[in-house]
Amino acid sequence: MTSLCIKLEARSPAHRCHRAYEIAVSPDLFGAWLVEMSYGRIGTFGRVKARSFSTADGAAAEVKACLRKRSSAPRRIGVAYRLRSAAQHGDWQLPDLDERLCAWFPQLGDAPSRHDLT
Repeated sequence: MTSLCIKLEARSPAHRCHRAYEIAVSPDLFGAWLVEMSYGRIGTFGRVKARSFSTADGAAAEVKACLRKRSSAPRRIGVAYRLRSAAQHGDWQLPDLDERLCAWFPQLGDAPSRHDLT
């Protein structure tokens, strides 16, 4: 079961940019935390990177670093990422996640509301 899932999109026909980025965090069978980042052009298979951390704090630091990098997209690629969806549940807790997401990524107009972010 995934403990955290954040989906972001950057779309701009003028910049010919249609990107998707997803971060998923879940525990593995041995108690380690897996952070999976998938990204690429919307509608394609894209790429997936997975990293393993022995503690939830290490995984949380990786999630924050990924979000910080995506928040700089307007400067790097000319298009801002927008929040498609976010869900946090189970034994995963990142206390300031909701405030960070709201500050860095405007929500898409047709996106479902953020839920289970506690």
